[in-house]
Amino acid sequence: MQRWPAGLRPAGLTGRRDGVELIYCAASFGEVRVVAYPAREAGRVDLRVVPNPRLPEAVARRLSAGVGRVFAHSRADALPWLRRVLARCEAFEEAAEPGLDAALARCAEAATRARSDEGPSLPAAAVDALATRLPEAARDELEPRLALAHLQLCAGQLQGALDTLGGPGQGWPDVPAADASAESPRAAARRAVLAGTLGLRDAAIDHARRFAALARTTGELEFGGRLCAHLGLRDEACQQYAALIRVAPRPRHLAALLRAAEEADADGRQALAELAEHLGDDPLPWLPADLRVRLGRTLMELGAYPLAELQLRACAATSPDAAGKASATATLARARLWALDLDAAETLANEADDPNNPEHATALMVLGAVACLRGEPARGLDALERAHRLRGDDLEIRNWRVEALLRAGQPDAAQAAALEEGYRSAIVRQLLRVRLAAIHAARGHAAPEGPRDDTDYIHRTILRQLAQPLAALDADAAEAMTLGPEASDADTLAAVELALRALGGNRSNHLSLVGESDGRGGRSLHPAREVWSPRARASELQHRLLFEPLATVRERLAELVATYPGVPYGETYSAELLLWEGRYAEALEVFEAVWQRTHQRWSYVGSAAALHFLDRDDEALARWEEAATVHAFLPEEATHAYRSEIWRKRGALEAALEAASLAVEATNTRFGAWINLALIERRRGDRGAAEAALEVVRDNLQVQLALVARAEGLTVDDALELESAPVLLEALLRAMRGNRSSGVQTLVDDRGVLRIFTQRHLEGWTELASWCSEWSIHTLALLEHPSIGVVDVGQGGRGVVHDG
Repeated sequence: MQRWPAGLRPAGLTGRRDGVELIYCAASFGEVRVVAYPAREAGRVDLRVVPNPRLPEAVARRLSAGVGRVFAHSRADALPWLRRVLARCEAFEEAAEPGLDAALARCAEAATRARSDEGPSLPAAAVDALATRLPEAARDELEPRLALAHLQLCAGQLQGALDTLGGPGQGWPDVPAADASAESPRAAARRAVLAGTLGLRDAAIDHARRFAALARTTGELEFGGRLCAHLGLRDEACQQYAALIRVAPRPRHLAALLRAAEEADADGRQALAELAEHLGDDPLPWLPADLRVRLGRTLMELGAYPLAELQLRACAATSPDAAGKASATATLARARLWALDLDAAETLANEADDPNNPEHATALMVLGAVACLRGEPARGLDALERAHRLRGDDLEIRNWRVEALLRAGQPDAAQAAALEEGYRSAIVRQLLRVRLAAIHAARGHAAPEGPRDDTDYIHRTILRQLAQPLAALDADAAEAMTLGPEASDADTLAAVELALRALGGNRSNHLSLVGESDGRGGRSLHPAREVWSPRARASELQHRLLFEPLATVRERLAELVATYPGVPYGETYSAELLLWEGRYAEALEVFEAVWQRTHQRWSYVGSAAALHFLDRDDEALARWEEAATVHAFLPEEATHAYRSEIWRKRGALEAALEAASLAVEATNTRFGAWINLALIERRRGDRGAAEAALEVVRDNLQVQLALVARAEGLTVDDALELESAPVLLEALLRAMRGNRSSGVQTLVDDRGVLRIFTQRHLEGWTELASWCSEWSIHTLALLEHPSIGVVDVGQGGRGVVHDG
């Protein structure tokens, strides 16, 4: 095992009835498999390399010779060892009597079918048979118990898995920790999946990171990428997929890496950049044109501009696919627009101006932007309107369209475009709003976005953030963009104009600044990643609860408040976490302070909610009445869900129904409102509507319902019958504390631990559990064959090796 041929690293081995397969990883050829088997000539071992289209025949011969020399060095031990393994394999695979082996074989066959998409995941009957044949003593051992719970989850037996983990009866089940020094990859994977299913996010993340550190085979690396991405560990996911692509390049692996990289931090971006450098600009048979364009676009948006252009130029020059060539050309035109290389951008965009081009909207946007920057807004607007019709949700196109309307002297149309649905998350939009406000002020009236609009801190914060990286490129402009408290409207407008010039031709949310000449007709690009809209930043920090401990998230929000004391979102999003924990008095104190100081929207939502959960409903309703004189309530805000619960409690069922209906129609993932709607409709006597709402709850909150039912000593199926449902639904609302979010779902268990759940929670974790089900089957196989060690060898691999 220690004498691998040069240039290869060991990845595992698997025993088969016809030989032992040795698995290596080689950077140039991917996975290399060599089968060793007893030769007919006594005392000798024969070898053959499993065919691999990427492995030249001459290299295969050299590898066989290298492995042969390893066996020759230890011939006295190698042959007896090999024969023992083959005998064990034969005995293991030909278990004649029905028992644990037969049940395991049935599960393994089902798992293989599921992995190859030939059938469903593990059938419940197979797992039931396995559970009944599991020795009683094994149920007292931790790893077999966790393995069985894992397989029950794969079979859709959530209640059985909870009972296996926590024993029949009441209480919140847990996943016991393992000895980190002795934890195997399979055990870490199993714990991560089970902890994640139970909402124990911190434990799931801990085990996922351990698994990623231990992953070696292609199967482990791919699962590690999936697991880390599912948990929001984008950096770790990028590293797993980048390592996997180096030894087993597949389009699906790169697609997964790009998805993870879009939200990765520095480590993930570095992993992608290093991989792109490794891939170079050579034509790669395994890399389709559309994926190479996507690689270039992702690198560009992450700030790796030279590598992005390298990939895009390679695709435009060598792709045999006309659509891929056109897409690459349009995306390359966008890159040159960002760098203010207007001639090259226009030439490339004209080449890509083809209705059959998948990136036709990008080409039109570039043509429109170039025209605007050259002082021809009318011509630019025509191209941008066509681009907007093709891809109306693209923030970069929408920003350029608003800017073109302003340059063309159409402020009313620009105002309407700036207020369109789904556009508020655009960073550049906040700067363009200052231009709009100046134009409206010059015309003698305001540019309202609602009854109240005192959000100057938004564009001031963006300008301050942009000034920091700009200082190294243009110190005077950076100083002018850092506005003091007494800055006039004229100062603000001048700062915005400086900022837009510094952005060059980039109006995306992936901001970049232009520097000196790049020697190719444009200017050098410098990423400005740490620029964000204040509310988006606070929301993103709160969202980190999915992959960081609660205390860390709270610290990050506190840092936001300290750095930008005039921005209220850090305080309100932090106070919302207090609501989720049930710390209502503390939450009220924060929300009240922000409301009295700023009258900001989210402060009244939280203040009234905290009052409600403190049983001060009259004060909560009064706060909403006061807020209505300042703000128009948004359909998507949580106010309607909270007010609906107050009115249901008071018996005002029609008012409660109206508010709950508005809440779920505006945001159909606000499941607290769906629970309340089911309770309202049942009390109103509308069985059909109550059943419909209850069905939404059943379909989306399976794990939460099972956990709360178990804690309350109830059976889910019985408790969710319409007549008895209120007991469980009310208990579920209590466990949710003050969380009526439409995104992250939480429960507080009997230890005060915040359990965290995401959309499609059970479905997502069951998919992951099924992907690695063979590993738990292997663990249980050891109960029948304790002298057999089991080694996973990757996708669908099942193998055994003698422990001696």
